Amino acid sequence: GKDGSCWTSHGHASALKVSATEAATIGRAMSNNDFSVFQASGIVVEGIKYQFLRGDPDMGLAVAKKKDHGSLTLQTSNTAIVITHTAEGQTQGVSNNGTNSLCEYLISQNY
Repeated sequence: GKDGSCWTSHGHASALKVSATEAATIGRAMSNNDFSVFQASGIVVEGIKYQFLRGDPDMGLAVAKKKDHGSLTLQTSNTAIVITHTAEGQTQGVSNNGTNSLCEYLISQNY
C-alpha cells in the first residue's frame, strides 16, 4: 500500500520480495509523487538497485531498469502501489499496460 504495507505474500516463487524498508521508501516517494529519492538512489527492490528512468506524477507512475535484471513498473491507485517486474529481454510495454489496467480496476473498486 501507499503506507509501505505489503498486500501480497512472498510465498510464490515468482513473487517480488520487497523488504519493509524498501516498501516504506517506495510508499513515501509514490504517495508524494516525489521521485527525487529515486533519481538520487534508484529504486531498490530485493536489494537490487534499479536505475530510475522516468516518472509521471499525473499517472502515479515510475519506471526503472537494471541491466541483466530487467525492469520495474510502479503505479499507484487510491491506496495501493502495484509493482511489476519485466524479465530482461522482455517487452516492458506489456507490463506497463498490465500495471495500468490493474490500477484502473483498483481505482474503480475504491482502492
